[in-house]
Amino acid sequence: MHGTLSTLMNLRTILKERFGNDFVQKCDLFCEILLEWNKIHSMTKAKNFEQIYENIEDSVGFLDYFNDFNSFADIGTGAGFPGMIIAMAKPQVSSFLIEPRQKRAAFLNFAKNKIGLLNCTIVNDRAENFASNTKIDLVCSRAVGEAKILLEISKQFSNEQTQYLFFKGSSVENELKNLSEFEYKIIKKNENRNYLIFKNGEKNGF
Repeated sequence: MHGTLSTLMNLRTILKERFGNDFVQKCDLFCEILLEWNKIHSMTKAKNFEQIYENIEDSVGFLDYFNDFNSFADIGTGAGFPGMIIAMAKPQVSSFLIEPRQKRAAFLNFAKNKIGLLNCTIVNDRAENFASNTKIDLVCSRAVGEAKILLEISKQFSNEQTQYLFFKGSSVENELKNLSEFEYKIIKKNENRNYLIFKNGEKNGF
């Protein structure tokens, strides 16, 4: 128990230093809501604050590698990772959380309203059917499909300046065999997490 509390305190301290106390307060409320829904709907494997906070930290750990962006779309948001967490960390950014499963979309709408995320739009549909009046600056996905498929289905709401971030595990290299025409960058966070980044148009920083 002591180790769990210590880890949780460390994660909250790190996130508070990066994003401020308001963000951590929103994260605490998000944890409470998610654990409550989890009792009935099995939203996530995370069973306590510490495990949820580990997912929260993972959801925003990439932000240092990106310049400012004004909009993002998260494909297959599920229980809110990473989309809802990014929306809380970046309240000035227009956020589109795409989730086809109705129960999860209902949870996302409930959490959005409870937390007061005015910058967040929940899209209860498949990404292939999503349309935006303006092109999206950043497309991300943490747990849905291979990179090649994600790049293909996001074409209709992206343009030459759109950046792509896909959360991948240790086997990320296997997905790149059929993507030789793309310029990409892999940022290794730890042995179980890699950030796979693609950029169209100008590929500065690669």
